[in-house]
Amino acid sequence: MWISSIFGAARNGKGRCQAEKAVRPGILVITVDDRLYYWLFSISIDIGWSIRRARTVEEAREDFSSRPMPVVVYDERLPRADWRNGLRRLSAFPEHPAVLLAVPEVDEDLWQTVLRCQGYDVVKRSAGGNEWMQMLRFAWLSKEERAGRPHNGNPAPCAVAPSA
Repeated sequence: MWISSIFGAARNGKGRCQAEKAVRPGILVITVDDRLYYWLFSISIDIGWSIRRARTVEEAREDFSSRPMPVVVYDERLPRADWRNGLRRLSAFPEHPAVLLAVPEVDEDLWQTVLRCQGYDVVKRSAGGNEWMQMLRFAWLSKEERAGRPHNGNPAPCAVAPSA
């Protein structure tokens, strides 16, 4: 039930879901770490998303050009790669995916650096399934909001802080 409300699906007369101008949620995972990939693969199955894998940003660019994905998970631990440069390169991809950086530990300085490098957010590699699901959904919803697509998630309006 929550999937249809978050992903903007509507029931047709035969009980099947049809998307209303919404891009199917999906993840492109850039990693050489089989454990991270299979963990995210399992989560993507649970939430009904598609998932693909690339082992480098170059490989991701080739795949992305023919089949863009709204959310990218970039593994900080890629060998011979600087994640800052990787995030900058990913931000130049067409469709501007929401990029989550998977790291061993999260702190405020790292989070700010990721934002400056055009990343969407930081996720602890060892985060539980619910936390990963939440981060992926938020990244996708943010991407849909920026694209101006309807998603029927009924986000709350932005509150303006009262002036002092």
